[in-house]
Amino acid sequence: MGQKKLLIVEDEIIIAMNLRRQLEKNGFEVCGIAGGEKEAVDSVQLHRPDTVLMDINLRNNESGINAANEIRKQEHIPNIIYITGYGDEELIRSAWNTGPLAVLKKPVIMEDIIRLLA
Repeated sequence: MGQKKLLIVEDEIIIAMNLRRQLEKNGFEVCGIAGGEKEAVDSVQLHRPDTVLMDINLRNNESGINAANEIRKQEHIPNIIYITGYGDEELIRSAWNTGPLAVLKKPVIMEDIIRLLA
């Protein structure tokens, strides 16, 4: 497996740092952590990651789904894997409509992410 560049979009810094540590331990390059919509969109443009691990509900009532829709308008379009603590059917359907690789429930199982990125 070649090293893949990942961006983490997560507003809970403890979750983001733990995810980063686990991903790097498994051979992935984490190019950054973003906590909000604009920061996520700007980070994708700047870092050009292969995949974005995107929380659906972000700080200040911002949405990972909105961020994904904005990212899809850019020249560089990475894969998106949503990570959410919510199981609301309408929310999950909205997430799937943006064309992600997967929607995973928190707490995420690292093996599931590794399998998706392989």
